[in-house]
Amino acid sequence: MARAILFGLVFSLFSATAFSFVMAQDRPGCADHTLIPRIAGTQIVACQVQDYGEGQFHASMADRELNLELAEGPMTRLVYLGPTSLSPLGAVRNYQKAFADLGTVEEHFSCKGRECFNNLASIFVWAKERQMETDLGVDQYLYHQPKYVADQMYWYGTVTGDTGDYVVSVYAAKRSPKDDFMDRRKFQAGQVFVHLDVVQTAAFEATLEVVEADDITESLAETGKIALYGLYFDTGKHDLKPDSAATLGAIAGAMQAQPALKLYVVGHTDSVGSVDSNQALSERRAGAVVDALVAEHGLDGDRMLPIGVGLAAPVATNATEAGRALNRRVELVQR
Repeated sequence: MARAILFGLVFSLFSATAFSFVMAQDRPGCADHTLIPRIAGTQIVACQVQDYGEGQFHASMADRELNLELAEGPMTRLVYLGPTSLSPLGAVRNYQKAFADLGTVEEHFSCKGRECFNNLASIFVWAKERQMETDLGVDQYLYHQPKYVADQMYWYGTVTGDTGDYVVSVYAAKRSPKDDFMDRRKFQAGQVFVHLDVVQTAAFEATLEVVEADDITESLAETGKIALYGLYFDTGKHDLKPDSAATLGAIAGAMQAQPALKLYVVGHTDSVGSVDSNQALSERRAGAVVDALVAEHGLDGDRMLPIGVGLAAPVATNATEAGRALNRRVELVQR
């Protein structure tokens, strides 16, 4: 028994000494996802956080090709470095448990070993356009060759929970001892890299103040127009959603206070889709606003002329979702 205790003490001291090599601090500016805890003993070596981004997820191995699915929303990408005692399977199972704690989990795709190509990290997870800065010294060569990767696993799915809906993926692989960068790397052969991607799926909402009738009256008096972002439509549709009621009420209030006021109701879109389809959609949306004001607030339809200009008059870049959200609007223009 004494020998067993002594062995345990020696083993613990050895483990602590060896483990101190990997227990460096997290990369500055990086932190865990607020709802998904890290695996004990891992450190963050790379991160990317966006208020609104587009996540990529590998969805199948059909035809032995990459088959990507996209998800938009607040996005967090993290890369953890774990101890040699952690296995890729253990890492994936840990995160599956964390996902289950968030809500109902649905698996979309998973693979392991050569089921995920010889090196899924090189062709997708750590492809050039998806790489992040690390402090490891060999960023671009991290998964440069299949011989660097052992026991890879990938899991992708969705989580539906009380805090929101999420698209999530985990990739984990051991660093192979067959490594050409022994003198430059800041990690050991056998350590595990864990890549966690999380996108909270939600429609982007422009963070603008709620418009009141007085705001409409004032803006029309000063500039002759006002852009409205509180009129909501599903993507590609022209039916007004119920949460448009407050803005419709504000328009009606402004027009009822000024019986002589006449307006152009002008629909605008982003640049997604063709010119013709966007022009037609914007006109239908403008018409839907006029119809709602007539039907729900008793306004005279002759006081409002619906016009659609599609993507022709952006107020922001269409290169980002934030810009596209600002371009999707209805404007009131005084006649």
